[in-house]
Amino acid sequence: MVMLDRIPEYVNPLSLADKRREFKGEFSLLSMQRLSGLLANCEGRVQFHLFFSKQGKLATITGEIEAEVYLECQNCLEPMLHDIRKTVQLGIINSIEEMGKLGDHLEPFVQSEDKIAFREIVEDEIILSIPDVPKHTELCLEQILGKAENELEKGVQKESPFSILKDLKKTGV
Repeated sequence: MVMLDRIPEYVNPLSLADKRREFKGEFSLLSMQRLSGLLANCEGRVQFHLFFSKQGKLATITGEIEAEVYLECQNCLEPMLHDIRKTVQLGIINSIEEMGKLGDHLEPFVQSEDKIAFREIVEDEIILSIPDVPKHTELCLEQILGKAENELEKGVQKESPFSILKDLKKTGV
């Protein structure tokens, strides 16, 4: 495999697979427009190591993509760090009808144009790795505070708003 120092802006994945090209590098999260709209904070970088090759007649893209992204927790609405470590295994096809060519271990990558933005290959894989409803894995601060308030309320007996009716019943009014 030939590893290139410079990452081209646009590539033809089929041509790269024929030439068995390898790319290793990183992109700024800020440079990924579609992804940045999903993030709570666009600071950071995406690292990638991708191989374009062939498995028989099928062109493939394999490798690793890593990033740490800040998402908005849907419980407490605070930023949360989400670690992405994605193994990429894509089979390049021209249409959905060709999905039968892919084995169980390959995901489809539909190439509709001759050249595509290399950055978009990486960006698509990151977007697919983001959970639909991001939540902290541990209890959110808001949940902990809410639980503490409930425990305090249980300890302090509040006077029932109907206690006045009890007094009226005794007086016969």
